[in-house]
Amino acid sequence: MGRCRHGLARSGLPDGVGVALAGRYLDELPYRVWVLCGDSEMAEGSMWEAFDKAVYYQLDNLTAIVDVNRLGQRGPTELGWDLDAYARRIEGLRLPRHPHRRTRSWRNR
Repeated sequence: MGRCRHGLARSGLPDGVGVALAGRYLDELPYRVWVLCGDSEMAEGSMWEAFDKAVYYQLDNLTAIVDVNRLGQRGPTELGWDLDAYARRIEGLRLPRHPHRRTRSWRNR
């Protein structure tokens, strides 16, 4: 199991896309890449460019998990607890559907 740790936000998903590309097209190995993304970094363009490349190269070996905790470095995040807003943005990229693509918050709704 390889790990890629960063102090710099916004680079986990782009790095994960690179690793998934290498696994699929260079190494031709069946491994999976899992990336944990914070909701604060989801406001960055580099994250959406990485999602775009994942769709373009059909990286079904890449799973992005978004931790929506509403906390940014300087206060609440733009979308807060609005999981539907995140889902609409991601679904707009026409990502392949996954049965576990969304989970609900532990909070009562």
